[in-house]
Amino acid sequence: MATIYPAALSHFAVFCPSLGPDEHNTHEQLLFYAAAAVPAFYPYSANDYFARNVHLRRRSSGGPNETGQTKSGRPHRSTGPSHSGVRAEGAQVRERVVSLDTKLREIGLGSALIAFAATFGQPVASKKFHTVHSEKRRTLIYEAEPGIFVQLSIVLPRRVRPYAKEKDAYSIEFLDTELSDQALRAWLRHEYEAYRLVFGPVARDLKRSGLRQRVKRQLEAFFGRTMWQWDQRWDPQKGNELDLLFALEPVPVVPVGPISLGGFDEFWRDLGLLR
Repeated sequence: MATIYPAALSHFAVFCPSLGPDEHNTHEQLLFYAAAAVPAFYPYSANDYFARNVHLRRRSSGGPNETGQTKSGRPHRSTGPSHSGVRAEGAQVRERVVSLDTKLREIGLGSALIAFAATFGQPVASKKFHTVHSEKRRTLIYEAEPGIFVQLSIVLPRRVRPYAKEKDAYSIEFLDTELSDQALRAWLRHEYEAYRLVFGPVARDLKRSGLRQRVKRQLEAFFGRTMWQWDQRWDPQKGNELDLLFALEPVPVVPVGPISLGGFDEFWRDLGLLR
């Protein structure tokens, strides 16, 4: 009997290529980066571009996601904390520690894709979103503000079946069609707009001398708390905000005046009293 595991966060980053244009200061591009622990039934490796169908063998001493093999027999081991099966209800996703080289390699993919698109005569400003489909992940690069890019990488939903040819083994199929690019774009845009509502534009603060560290602290304060609930918000069994936000995209945005803003401010204070 097959079990479907929902999409899960791989990593999230905010970067500004103009802050580190040279090879020796590339690391300065990075404003925020966090990677999630490897989800259940995901045979993680440094190179995720393997076949979409893989086989995973469970060790007797650990959970089913701790180690596995592809059809070619290549071993995979999680670099994050081990956990057996599905995460507990309401459990927080734990952060996976990755090296600076890994972080730079991931955002380098985004920078390369943006530069590649520009070579075909399409200005970056005219295409805010770029999407990369790999066998196990979906990666979105979004120009949230001029020169400020957001990168979201998601592990695809997985269909897991017992592998009949081997005891305590599983056959895993990654379901690329279960994630809509349009829905992900709408969701990512709304998440960043929520940050801007609280802290204001990143590009504006970076233009001011000495505010780069403050921007990093603000990004950490906001996304460092909210991103660990994203898995549950993407789960179809818990409501699936992706489809909801995508459905609301055609709703027109109406400008508001001082009277409406005062009402929003009062509503915000009332919400604070409920905490």
